[in-house]
Amino acid sequence: MEAIRGFYENYIRWSAASMTLSDVLEIAIFTYFIYHIILWIKQSKAWILLKGAAAIFAMYILAVILQLNNIVMVFNRIAPYVATALLVIFQPEIRRALEQLGTNHLFELFSLSSTKDKVAENKANIENIKVQNAGVDVKKSNLENKISVSKTQFEDIELQMKLLERSLHENTTNYKLKSDRFNLISQMQADFEGYNASSQKLLKASKTNLQLSKSIIGVFGQLIKVPQKYEVAVEIALGNSIHNIVTKNEDDAKLLINYLKSNEMGRATFLPVSSMKERFISNDIKSKLSKDKNVCGVASELISFDKDISNVVQSLLGATVIVEDLESAV
Repeated sequence: MEAIRGFYENYIRWSAASMTLSDVLEIAIFTYFIYHIILWIKQSKAWILLKGAAAIFAMYILAVILQLNNIVMVFNRIAPYVATALLVIFQPEIRRALEQLGTNHLFELFSLSSTKDKVAENKANIENIKVQNAGVDVKKSNLENKISVSKTQFEDIELQMKLLERSLHENTTNYKLKSDRFNLISQMQADFEGYNASSQKLLKASKTNLQLSKSIIGVFGQLIKVPQKYEVAVEIALGNSIHNIVTKNEDDAKLLINYLKSNEMGRATFLPVSSMKERFISNDIKSKLSKDKNVCGVASELISFDKDISNVVQSLLGATVIVEDLESAV
């Protein structure tokens, strides 16, 4: 107890009584550096070793206070070696600390103007970043608008493609149907399907018999072109005459009749152009008919044909009027 009192009388009380302002400033600066050194050490691997060294130093102080001279002597003898060992052990940490001390802003804390400059610089950097962010936002908005427009255009193109595909499918189907129908009709015409047996045999024979071929102009139904709108009406008006065979004159018709008889092919009806009498509707009746909106016209005037068979057409259809419906006909 006396040793502790003596240490207090000789060191602490004396030091407090003789302390000046410069001593206080030095203690504050030294404390500041010690504090930062401890913070740095605490973040490194040397923290555990430092705690051990602090414990040993505390034992040394206690030995001095208690005047344990042998222990103090041992500490004094090994102190230089311990200091050297610590320098070797903590060499990487000391080097890293010195590098950080050279690069950090520790001394800027003592310069208010430097701090203000840094604050102003940081504010300027923040403003630049805000401006850059605003520019990025504008670019982002423009890109989003372009993407939206492109998406809309893509959807329109996709819809148009679907419509085109549907139209193509419908056109392909219609083409196939019409193509099949055309092939069927062409084949039927080639084989003279739909005609009576006698006419069919005669027409087939004309393909290989030049004399028969020269005597036949054609089947009446194949020599006229009827608009689709009037096909049914003309077909009804002609009846079986549509299958009759047209010849240039009566001599050709007789030649064909004799061929049928000699080959026992049956009978057929012939329409010699030279002997067919034309039939017409008077102009007065035409004038009255033209005022009726339900009257389509005279059948012979609604179809097309070669002028060489005009007599036959006028004979069969020259006096036939085509109307919209049965009530109009009555």
